Amino acid sequence: MTDDLLKEVHEAEFKILEAVDDLCRRHNITYTLYCGTLLGAIRHKGFIPWDDDIDLAMPYEDYKRFLEVAHELPAPYVMQNRWNTRAFHYVWSRVYADGTAYIKKGMKQPGDLHMGVWVDIYPFIGAAKSKKAQKLQWFLIECATASRTAELYRATGDAKKFSQKFMMHVPYWFRRFAGNLCLRLAVKDPEKCETKGTLDAAEFEGKYKRDDWKEWTTAEFEGREFPIPVNYDGMLRIMYGDYMKLPPEDKRCAHRDSNWIMDLHKDYREYLKEWNGN
Repeated sequence: MTDDLLKEVHEAEFKILEAVDDLCRRHNITYTLYCGTLLGAIRHKGFIPWDDDIDLAMPYEDYKRFLEVAHELPAPYVMQNRWNTRAFHYVWSRVYADGTAYIKKGMKQPGDLHMGVWVDIYPFIGAAKSKKAQKLQWFLIECATASRTAELYRATGDAKKFSQKFMMHVPYWFRRFAGNLCLRLAVKDPEKCETKGTLDAAEFEGKYKRDDWKEWTTAEFEGREFPIPVNYDGMLRIMYGDYMKLPPEDKRCAHRDSNWIMDLHKDYREYLKEWNGN
């Protein structure tokens, strides 16, 4: 990815962040910069120079309130999750920007899944006491994901494994019911658990103490102040160890490779029309 393109991606994602921040302030919804975005705020006062995404996290009750008011996000921003989008297979939510493309080259029609530039929003949930029980939580989360991933495979026709092809033939109503039930069983009230974690792409575990994300301050990110935990040092050490130390140069790369198109001036639907002929 060229430096000019990465700069454009940063600008587009920052505008999404500003829209989310404005909405959260208006409704008194608590959230925090998270993962690489939190690291970027502390180490770089903005984006990690080679990073290409923004991560946010919310206490579970605030997350539910955010989902209720996300329709108030201004155009061109839209929120998608498993509750409002049939092909959305993640267990968290994303806010996308219409008029942009962040799409794999030659991709088939992905159902109603948005393929523009996004910001991830992860909810905190409580973690079971034992590691074995946390493994069960993760298994249930994986099942919830698989139930919707089948819908994406149905739309794109990309299923290769037998299990993927099999799931495509399971009725949608049953997969939706089973997936939602699995997620409901996996989600524990973080206020009633000693530790908690986030629903994200990594294997679930109770990495944080219950009160680690209850006291807030702010940090500068690209010239604007955003909320972060008071104990950001402890949180970043859990995530990254010696987080102020830069990684080796060969590890300083964006998440997506050359098989992906990032375009801030052309809507992903235009690419799909070209590739799918509709």
